[in-house]
Amino acid sequence: CESDVVDLIPELVVRDSSFFPIGQLLSLVLPVVLKLGNLSPWHIISRGAKSSYEGIIHAVPELLLNQEEYRDHDSIVLVADVVQGEADIPFHVVAVVSLNTLDVLSHIAVRARNE
Repeated sequence: CESDVVDLIPELVVRDSSFFPIGQLLSLVLPVVLKLGNLSPWHIISRGAKSSYEGIIHAVPELLLNQEEYRDHDSIVLVADVVQGEADIPFHVVAVVSLNTLDVLSHIAVRARNE
């Protein structure tokens, strides 16, 4: 079996469980709860291995549109208006910052925790 296929099996099992619709419901409710509690809208999907990161900051409208653009830079911090769940983290990107709600079981969240 290809390793890519084996890596996707746990994600498929989770998405087929009852936790997936609960996660979707929470992603709709969470922004309202954070606003009512005067809390920050930021979410940390993966803290990474280091305690701090630095890099060139680039603002982009959507992460999915910028997959190949940053191959020639050392380290990039992307500030994205929209992060699609099926997007991949581009090469040399050390952090992605976005205000939109991201499902913690989405492809990009799972990949961020595994890298």
